[in-house]
Parts: sequence; C-alpha cells; structure tokens
Amino acid sequence: MKKFCNKSNDKQRLVKTLADLLLSGFTLLQAIEVLQRSHEFDELKLAAFRKALAAGTALSEVFVTIDFTAAEIAQVQLAAEQGLLAETLRQIAEQLELVTKQKRALQQVLSYPLLLLLFVSGVMGSLHHFLLPQLLASDMLPKNHWGLLFLRYSPYVFLIFVIGILGTSILLKCYFNKISALKQATFFSHLPLVNHFYRLFIGSYFALEWGKLFCQGLEINQIIQVMQKIAPNSLLCQIACELDGALQQGEPLSKKLQTYPFLPPEFSLIVFQGQATGKMGTELILYSKLCSQKLNYKVERGISLIQPVVFVVIAILIISVYGALFLPLYENIQLNN
Repeated sequence: MKKFCNKSNDKQRLVKTLADLLLSGFTLLQAIEVLQRSHEFDELKLAAFRKALAAGTALSEVFVTIDFTAAEIAQVQLAAEQGLLAETLRQIAEQLELVTKQKRALQQVLSYPLLLLLFVSGVMGSLHHFLLPQLLASDMLPKNHWGLLFLRYSPYVFLIFVIGILGTSILLKCYFNKISALKQATFFSHLPLVNHFYRLFIGSYFALEWGKLFCQGLEINQIIQVMQKIAPNSLLCQIACELDGALQQGEPLSKKLQTYPFLPPEFSLIVFQGQATGKMGTELILYSKLCSQKLNYKVERGISLIQPVVFVVIAILIISVYGALFLPLYENIQLNN
C-alpha cells in the first residue's frame, strides 16, 4: 500500500489523476473508485474520502482526508460554486508540481554544503574534545588566547544556534495555530527576505480566484458572499468578512485593499482600474499570471544564490578552525625562538 500524505510528489500525482478523470467525464465518486482500483495510492485515505463524499459531507471536510491545506480547500470550495472543480484541481496539481521541483532543486543546491557543514562541525567537536585538553595541559599558550577560546566555545555556540532555530520554529508553529489567517498573512508580509515572495504568492492567489468569479459574471457583493461561505479559517473567507463590513460602511473596495500589507501595492490599483473599465476578471487573471511568473523567477534566483552564501559561511568556519589550530602553535614557536 502506497502513501502520499507525507510526499508532495505523490499528492501531486493523485490530484492530477483525479483532475484528468473529472475532465474525462467521471463524477467525483466514480473517479475515487477508479483510483481505489488502481492500488497506486493510500487506500485507507481514499476509502475515507469516498465514505465522506457518499455521506454528503461538505467538500471542505472531504478533501481534508487527502491532506489538502486550508488554501487548497478554499480553492476547491470556490470551484464547486463555479462548477470548475476539475480545472481547479488541475491548477492545484500544477502548483504542487512546481513546488516539488523547487524543493528538489533546493535540496540539490544544499546537499553538498550541508555535508561540508557537518564535516566542519565534526572537526570542531573533535578539536574541542581531543586537542584542547592537550594544549591546556602543555601550558604552551595562555588560557585566554583567542585560539583556545575559539576551540573551547565554538561547539557550544554552534549547538545553541541550532537549538535556537529549532526552538523558534516550534514556537512560531504554536503561535500560528492560535492566531487568525489574517494575522498570519500580516506577519509574513513584514518578515524580512520572505515578504516579497509572500506578497507575490498572495497577489497571484487572490487575483486568480477573484478573476475567475468575475469572469463568471458575478458582482463584487456576490463574490464576497460566495467567499464567506468557504472554510472560515481560510484567508479568503476572513478578508471577505472584512470587505463586507467595509462596503456596508461605504468604503471603496480599492481603498480597503490598500490596508492589507500582504497584498502587492499594485493590486488595489488593478481593482480600481478594473471597476472603471468593466474588465475586472480579465485583468485580474492576467495579473495573476504575471505574479506567478515573477514569483517563480525570484524563487529560482534565490535558490541559485543560496549555495554561494552557504559556501562563504563554511569557508569562514574552516579558516577559523585552521587559524585557531595553527596560529597559536606558530606564535608559540616564534616566542621560543
């Protein structure tokens, strides 16, 4: 029995196959039955999916059984409202495939530097446990020499750094579980190095979902009502609730959108122009494609820059280790001569 819940490429394969079956004319229930007979995916997950679907469970709960995220579930719910479930699943599969490729590229870029970092860490630990006691016992150097201090404390500093990163990650995860999607989006929009990528992602996501609804002939009030019906923990739903209150108070849509730091600055301008020209749907979908292209370019460029930066850090560590090892001995030889 194969599992896909922990592997993004297996999840992408399942979603793509499901989308292809729906586009071929199968119903959702029939498509799941075909997937079960193929024995290519986790049969327990598919059985839970089929059982929930046959019982009339909401799509938001049905797709949770195959590990869809809140954003993906929101896309599915909007697609169900529009009758575009197959097309949306195909888009999700393409997004998952792109993310999988980027993760694989990042792993290839970081694999060799991480091995070097592990080797340097082992050298530092070995020098700390074997060489440092001998240098201290020989009284060749004063105990407050910078080389001895480096050999003594560098492993602890490195260990504290690693523990700090892991602890921060755990605390952030707990914090995100307690706050709303709006606050999470605001947090990421102010996070250095990440904010530009996140704004492009959110801009592409929102423009695509809104653009499809506008192309279906819906007005902004109708779109907000549709979005309020999807999963309440999704960013789309929470923004829709705020926009509904703002519009009822007479605040212009474009002006309200400017208050969200996680949306690109030009997003509100496109909405304003789209309202004026009556081509909101077309302009938003085009803007979504431009954001996706720009985001992919930035991600690929960022991945290509990571390896040189890591190599520089490792080079500094190696030079520091050799300096701490040989310079004290060289200084001692000079003093004796």
